[in-house]
Amino acid sequence: MTQRAPDSIVRRRPAAAACLLAGLAAACGGVGPGSEMPEDRIRLRWGGDVLAAGRAVDLPDTVAGDVMAAGGRLRFRGTAEGSYLGVGGEQEIVGRVEESVRGAGGVIRLRGEVARNVTVAGGELFLEPDAVVGRNAYMAGGEVEV
Repeated sequence: MTQRAPDSIVRRRPAAAACLLAGLAAACGGVGPGSEMPEDRIRLRWGGDVLAAGRAVDLPDTVAGDVMAAGGRLRFRGTAEGSYLGVGGEQEIVGRVEESVRGAGGVIRLRGEVARNVTVAGGELFLEPDAVVGRNAYMAGGEVEV
């Protein structure tokens, strides 16, 4: 018998997740490359979800739920059994995401595997040749490279 994981916060309430992430970023003092936040200033586990904010956030772990991150430089190289939601200047998604990727930032590079959809907006967006997207990729930006 296959057991289904409980719905994640990003899937159940995407607006609430985005507000929570924005609040975390504001509490840290901003999310741009010029901000004065230290590396990984906040990292919080909330049930199976991980929320992180800082000037440079590196997430190599396996996460049972969603990954929500904000910062100047974000790097996700683990496995998320839920979705990835990122807001930051530069983002690199190298790991595996079992649900969907949603992101906004200056530069977003997707090199990993996403089981469902990718929805990203930013200045420069790159869907690298080794990236795998299970369903659809929605990309809006100044420079989009697929």
